[in-house]
Amino acid sequence: MTFISFLFARYSARSGLYGIELLNEPQEADVPLDTLKDYYKRGYQIIRKYSADTYVVLCQLLGAKANAFVDLGTGFSNAILDLHYYNVFGSPFGTLSVQENIDYVNNTRRDEIESLNQDGNGLLTFIGTWACTYLAKY
Repeated sequence: MTFISFLFARYSARSGLYGIELLNEPQEADVPLDTLKDYYKRGYQIIRKYSADTYVVLCQLLGAKANAFVDLGTGFSNAILDLHYYNVFGSPFGTLSVQENIDYVNNTRRDEIESLNQDGNGLLTFIGTWACTYLAKY
């Protein structure tokens, strides 16, 4: 957390600083959910000491459901949950057709995103990485 304090003490007054992501793509296998939530809460509080307007971006825990963060943003302002969806790169996506992948995005992903936005938890939702590539076998 000292490094976040150092960065914001140094750069928070810059007019071009609109937001900062506290951690990019933490993996469920490496980071316990409670540890990550605590890190995000403390990082948010540090940033708010220096700026009320800077957006604080929280990346989802890859491998966990995005709704694991529904309770995190209560009381937060100018905070974003950055979702990274990597369709096709894992099971079951590699065996689905292109249309089945599109249907999955339109149905399952949409429902998940809408549920995040309905809870009024203070987190905006941003789809930061959306890989929906078709891998052909040659």
